[in-house]
Amino acid sequence: MRPPSSSRGEDMASSVIPNEIRPNYIAYLSMEVGLDSGMPTYSGGLGVLAGDTLRAAADLGLPMVGITLLHRKGYFRQALDSDSALEWCETRLILEEDPKGTRNNHQLPVAAMDIVANLRTREISLLESVLEIRNCEAGEKIIRESQSADSLFLLASGSVSVYLKLKNGGRAKRLSSLSPGLAFGELSPLDGGVRSAEVVAADEPVVCYVLSIEKLNALAIEHPAIKNKLIFNIAKQLSTRLRRADAEIRTLAE
Repeated sequence: MRPPSSSRGEDMASSVIPNEIRPNYIAYLSMEVGLDSGMPTYSGGLGVLAGDTLRAAADLGLPMVGITLLHRKGYFRQALDSDSALEWCETRLILEEDPKGTRNNHQLPVAAMDIVANLRTREISLLESVLEIRNCEAGEKIIRESQSADSLFLLASGSVSVYLKLKNGGRAKRLSSLSPGLAFGELSPLDGGVRSAEVVAADEPVVCYVLSIEKLNALAIEHPAIKNKLIFNIAKQLSTRLRRADAEIRTLAE
């Protein structure tokens, strides 16, 4: 694309551009440039400066060609670090795969949760009687680090990310993304301590079933098998995650 020129600009250019290079074009390369709202190019602060440079070249009649990225949809996704870029990709993959039909905010029933495997229908009904439903907006912090671990969450719809705060400047390291059917805050029935990480709703609304440990303990007085089976399933999930972490550490070390 060659910017328009004016006769005044051409007269000015003839005084500053030597004759031997005047027929050649000047290539102006910029990853971002802002010229017009109708052009699907990305532009931050430097892009505005690049656009001003091209306009000034056009006013001067300089034979300049601007080269930048043209986006098919008029936008693209920016990430400040590799963690946020990977999180966005994982979220898209979760939505595309959708193994349990969770599109369009479809809410999984409690019986479809991994953590209630091997529970009988009657036991699941009893468990449902002590659950609460929590709706969370996109980006909302569902669990905060150092909070009292007094409840277990079952993800019914949407997706969440787990973050661990780092000491260097308050940065957070993303540990994983979770899809519907999975549980988080699962250490609470085991030790009742404090939260060791943060859990945040991704870029869509989230629905969770919340199991209070106090209510679980009360239910276990008459139905101890329910709590025992839940803890057994939690142990299996933690074992799977530990094996996965071992494999990742081995890969990084090799």
